[in-house]
Amino acid sequence: MRIGEASTASGVPERMIRHYEKLGLLPPATRTGGNYREYADDDVRRLRLIGRARELGIAMETIADVMRVWDRPASGAAELQTFGKALAERSSAAAELTAEIGQLLDHSRKRT
Repeated sequence: MRIGEASTASGVPERMIRHYEKLGLLPPATRTGGNYREYADDDVRRLRLIGRARELGIAMETIADVMRVWDRPASGAAELQTFGKALAERSSAAAELTAEIGQLLDHSRKRT
């Protein structure tokens, strides 16, 4: 599929796909005879993971570690553990923030 289709399928904007490719998070796309980028389903899965991780505020370095594991799965347990820990910390922080917002809402309702 071409870059526009990969963008639609993954939810990652075309400019970010090019950026991730430049950073090495995504392997260079194959090119057609007309020099169009071509992406496979595996590239789209990879882009979805990168996009979701970025939305959650995961550091690019951590994402790069996970992408290296993607390319060499046998060598990456430590990187995956780091990634899982980062996700768990984000989840915990989000839950704490949600609770604080709820308390602020309750407090503001009592004042009115």
